Order: sequence, then structure tokens, then C-alpha cells
Amino acid sequence: MYFTLMTSLFVGANLDFFILLIPLIKRHGFRDTVIGYIVGVAGMYLISATIGQMFQAIFPSWTIGILGLIPVYFGIKGAEEENRDNYLNLSILTVAFLYLTSCSADNIALYVPVLSMLTINQSIFYGFYFMLLAFITSILAYYTGNIKIVKWAFDKFGDMITRLIYILIGLFIVLESGLLEKIFNLLF
Repeated sequence: MYFTLMTSLFVGANLDFFILLIPLIKRHGFRDTVIGYIVGVAGMYLISATIGQMFQAIFPSWTIGILGLIPVYFGIKGAEEENRDNYLNLSILTVAFLYLTSCSADNIALYVPVLSMLTINQSIFYGFYFMLLAFITSILAYYTGNIKIVKWAFDKFGDMITRLIYILIGLFIVLESGLLEKIFNLLF
């Protein structure tokens, strides 16, 4: 059950960066871009998992459902466009920095509620899984970079797909945490 959730979380949170990977790979090479992307994903995941585990240790499990409203909010609001063209001298560290700065607030807000539901062992497993997904995503970006229909589809529907995934992840968190049951019990 968590495997599908975590895959959806990664895809939803990284779909916008996928579009950026295509020109980064073309301009600065596959190896440096991929390594930088994986380092960025690992750093983002580590920050989010640490915050999630601290939240889990402090608060009752049903309160995690309140955090599930954050991805729903992002899904309804939509992602804010950010200026990503200011990074000219790219290497492994700057690609990682680009990922962390361009995706940090949204991704942390999405990752923390989900990761706060996991055990430490699950968090470690899915951290490696996210790095694997980052590598696979880079390969897909490399091969799809020259396909015009794919670029058109991402330009036209990428935001809508990302929003839908955010909303579904948030609803899953709200339902899985027991928040609705707690509210129902308090009211009736």
C-alpha cells in the first residue's frame, strides 16, 4: 500500500523538475545532472524524513492527518512558477542546489506528512527507493527529451497531473491517519 503512495508522492513532487531535467541533461551532460539530481533528492528526503519522525514522536497519529491538508492545498492552489534560469554554471553540486532551492518548500510540505507515518526502517527503505526513482526519472528525461509529443503533453497537462496527485496524496494521509474518525468521535 505504501509502495504505490510513495511512488505517487515522488512522481507528483518531481514532475515539474522532470521538465527541467531534459534541458539540463542536454546542456550539461547526463552524468553530472543525474548525480546532482540524486544528491538533491537524497538531501530533500533526509530533511523531510527527519522532520516527519520528530513529528511522529511528539504528536498523536491522528494529528498527522492535519498535515495531509497541505498537499490538498497545493493541489488546489497549484504550483507557483519559480525562476530557474538564474543558474548558469552547473555541476553536480549546483544541480543538487538547483533541485533543493526550486523544489524545497513544496516537496518538504508534501513529504513530511507521508514520511511521518513511516517507521524508521520504512523511511530508510523509501529513501533509497526515491534515489532509484530519481535515476529512472533521469533516464526517462534523457530519452524523452527529443520527442515532441511528450514535451507538448508535459507543457499542456503537467500542472494538472501534478495537482491531482497532490490532492490524492493529501486525502490518503487524512484517511490513513484516523483524523476523520477522531473528528467524528468528538462530534458524536
